[in-house]
Amino acid sequence: MLADGAKGKAIARWSESLRRAADLEHWAAFGRSFHALAELILDVARGKHGNQPPATVCVLSGDVHHAYVARAHYPEPIATEVYQLTCSPLHNYVPRAMKAAFRLSWSDAAERLTRVLLGLVARVPDAGIYWQREAGPYFGNELMTFTAAGRLATVELSKTRAHEQEPALHVVQRIALSSG
Repeated sequence: MLADGAKGKAIARWSESLRRAADLEHWAAFGRSFHALAELILDVARGKHGNQPPATVCVLSGDVHHAYVARAHYPEPIATEVYQLTCSPLHNYVPRAMKAAFRLSWSDAAERLTRVLLGLVARVPDAGIYWQREAGPYFGNELMTFTAAGRLATVELSKTRAHEQEPALHVVQRIALSSG
């Protein structure tokens, strides 16, 4: 939100420079478009446009050098399951410290601390959506397979193992994304 200019042009330039330097390309860095997408997904999940709500809505993404599955929780209950399926099939080497940072960033404590620190310089708006990690983060060469059959949907995450003589994909997680 700071990069949007709410606290002035100098803060916006500094915030955008920091976002780029830290390679922060995740949803939280793009508040307006994130909220618009979250509202669109909620409308679809409610069947707002006159159609039967789907069994699941999945947002597919990648290029983050790891893989995970996260389920969205909206303030009011909805029948449709909403997921973000993220997989970077080929990755750059991720140092141990960065892996630890990725894992830590999924914690509730890290979220609270980030909100407190950002709250010192700007109002942090409620995202209106909460993400719960269902699988991951996984690091390495990975493949995510999404399968849909009618109203049933699943995702399977496979990855290679380090130092294998004959590299092969191994299933590390299988998740039902809808109950049909």
